[in-house]
Amino acid sequence: MENTKKSTNFLLIFFCIAACGLFLAFQALPKVMQVVTVNGVNESLHAEWHNESQAIRDTCNNNGVYQIWVEPDKETFHLLCKLENSGKIGDRIVKIANGEKNEKSAFIPKDGSFAKVIKWLQNKGATRYTKEIPGVIILPEEK
Repeated sequence: MENTKKSTNFLLIFFCIAACGLFLAFQALPKVMQVVTVNGVNESLHAEWHNESQAIRDTCNNNGVYQIWVEPDKETFHLLCKLENSGKIGDRIVKIANGEKNEKSAFIPKDGSFAKVIKWLQNKGATRYTKEIPGVIILPEEK
């Protein structure tokens, strides 16, 4: 009876320590689902994998976008901007559904040239979107 009681106490202590360890380990993991909302768009930490993501966000938010393209699902939008420091085209991909704008990614597609980015979008089945998206500034066409 004494050995059973010791075994039970040992197991109880062991499981408490293991649970505390798992809890602390979980707290140390990066918060992948954390989002920050800027200008009505919930920013994704997935975009942080790309070095240029913040520059693309800043350009879209502060300077506007040149063109908007939409994928066949009619929910995935590509906000194209021209980065000031490199002249390359940045793509901020935003999914708009159920009244929310959630960023999927922000990066420079292909080599960042306008022609190759447009070809890449067309290959995805995307088409030019000419309607207004609330909170998104569209710049006038360059001549």
